[in-house]
Amino acid sequence: MNNAIRSWKTTFLGVAAIIAVIAKWVQAGHIDPNDLPSLYSDIIQILLGIGLIAAKDFDVTGTPK
Repeated sequence: MNNAIRSWKTTFLGVAAIIAVIAKWVQAGHIDPNDLPSLYSDIIQILLGIGLIAAKDFDVTGTPK
């Protein structure tokens, strides 16, 4: 429980990154496979969001030990 409280910002930012991509796709109405640079950027953003969420599981915090 203590770890969840210490790294809530990391989890929040990871979820926010993923939600931002999903919101972009919903607003557009579809994913355009012909716009590969944008699609690659979205995939990278989703992976970074997952990385931020996973950082909590590996006890990665900004606090000194």
